[in-house]
Amino acid sequence: MIFTSFIFVGTFIFFLSTTKFQISEIQLSYWGIDDNFGWAWNSCLMMLSLSMFFNVAHFIHTHPRLQFKKEIILTFLVVCMFLFLTGLAPMHNPAHKTVAWFYFLTYPLAIFTFVALNYKNLPHKEWLGHLLISTSLVILPVVSMRFTGLAIPETIHSVLILGWNLYICKNKTY
Repeated sequence: MIFTSFIFVGTFIFFLSTTKFQISEIQLSYWGIDDNFGWAWNSCLMMLSLSMFFNVAHFIHTHPRLQFKKEIILTFLVVCMFLFLTGLAPMHNPAHKTVAWFYFLTYPLAIFTFVALNYKNLPHKEWLGHLLISTSLVILPVVSMRFTGLAIPETIHSVLILGWNLYICKNKTY
């Protein structure tokens, strides 16, 4: 997860620099249609989706206090497939926008579901941390939509998801 995060951040900074750091002018998905380097962005999304799935699956599988492990892992599998398909589908394909929105909306829901199903089993501090992340994944991008373009909400969403994945990768609070 850490290696993939570095690749994602590096690719993000590269494409951000190609837009002269005018993040409000373009959706992140449009980076995938760049004639020379679009493949890099799309490949990075697909790699990130696989890495996030295995990270979350490992976290859930090894967490001794969680119930409904198979169901939660299946939920995250579906969510990560949405991100994988976002990178796989060409930007101008209607499926791209659909799976991108599903990913954007279902990742916070998956985290919230995981927390809601296990609120009695998780230590309060861990439960609250996951709950705040899932809530922030909804509220902060929606609030930031008042800016031009969708790149700012997409960036906030990406940073929060990367942060949560790195958190569960590094911290064993149970």
